[in-house]
Amino acid sequence: MAITAFCGVAVFILSGIKENRSKVMEGTIDDVCTTVEELNSINSLIHPNLNKLRKSEFFRIFKVNLEQECPFWEAEGTCITNKCVVDECEAGEVPNEFKMCNQTFDVERNLQISEMSMINSFIPNTQIDEWMKIEEKDDKAVFVNLVKNGHAWTFFNGSHIWDAIYNENCMSLLELDQCTENQVLYKLISGVHANVNLHITHNDFDLNGDPLPPNHERYLERVGLHEGRLENLFFTYSLALKAINNLSGKIDEFSYLSDNPQVDNEVKETLNDLIENSIKICENPFREENMFTQWTKEQFTNTIKPVFYNITRILDCVTCEKCKLYGKLQFTGLTAVMKIMFGQEKESKLTRNEMVGLINLMAKLSDSIEWYFQWLQYEQSYEYPVWYALKNHWMMLLLIVPIVIYEISCFFKTKPKLKTSVKKSQ
Repeated sequence: MAITAFCGVAVFILSGIKENRSKVMEGTIDDVCTTVEELNSINSLIHPNLNKLRKSEFFRIFKVNLEQECPFWEAEGTCITNKCVVDECEAGEVPNEFKMCNQTFDVERNLQISEMSMINSFIPNTQIDEWMKIEEKDDKAVFVNLVKNGHAWTFFNGSHIWDAIYNENCMSLLELDQCTENQVLYKLISGVHANVNLHITHNDFDLNGDPLPPNHERYLERVGLHEGRLENLFFTYSLALKAINNLSGKIDEFSYLSDNPQVDNEVKETLNDLIENSIKICENPFREENMFTQWTKEQFTNTIKPVFYNITRILDCVTCEKCKLYGKLQFTGLTAVMKIMFGQEKESKLTRNEMVGLINLMAKLSDSIEWYFQWLQYEQSYEYPVWYALKNHWMMLLLIVPIVIYEISCFFKTKPKLKTSVKKSQ
């Protein structure tokens, strides 16, 4: 019995250690037309391109309104560290061309999504005909240098914001049948959520604003132990990657508004290299035409667009400036993805802000994929102490320890009696 108890404790400890390792993602993922291994290979190639692009003048300057009032409830709460504060661009830091707000990028797709499996159910139209509120012409919008305002842990608790975002998605689509189309938005939201959590766990700070090592425990709690969240991260990555691949052949048509033609050409060259590096491994990481089994593209867009718009308005309820900045940046990028992949003909142009959002979203997703595989390597090489396995299971341990003690005491109580019996026989 004692041996059994000891074995039970050993198995318990080993299982506890296993529970404190990331879910291993491999093979294919639902709705993604390539493997995790291929996406990792692509990411290794394009990550340097994305790092170079987001540091360039064109892609590091983003215009955003951080003072817009929350339209849904009275927003409360303040940040407790200086990491929440966003510094605006200084005078002379923003090129005059950026201030004109009249530049657009033609991204009309070559790929035509088939209008298949028409259904008879009526999906109501809406008064909202935008993916999100355009802030580039807003008087209260300011220019922000993203390189100088890095994404990091701020101690802001945004759980109520994410709850509202998920509830808006759920309640708006509740009456629709469960089909591939209406799960897309949930997967994208979840993918962005996982992306945000990977960034705030990697860029960790204490209350004094001093940097800390990446927080493995917070990473596991928020992302690593959740297979669904990891799947949705790869889903969002593959969809954003396909959107960028669809810009192939159009990059040279854009102007990146640099006073230096050489810099402008370098941006074009880096973008073309990014797309070439992606396509040579997998041209179609995501086949959007496979999604439309019950809806047409137009029905999908008309249904998702108002929900997406309301979700982006929830971001105005965030009371942490840095969190609001990066929430709006990533959803602006997601707007560009939706326009490129699912937008109607009149939505074939992106604003400068949407192009900036697209590249920065892709860069941040690329960071997250790289960090995920780094965490896997770390967990394989790290020797976990016993307490690490036990700390999350202390209640079960309280049940096991008395049993072990009882079994051990019973084992030793029987020994003296055996010795006594031997002496009497002599």
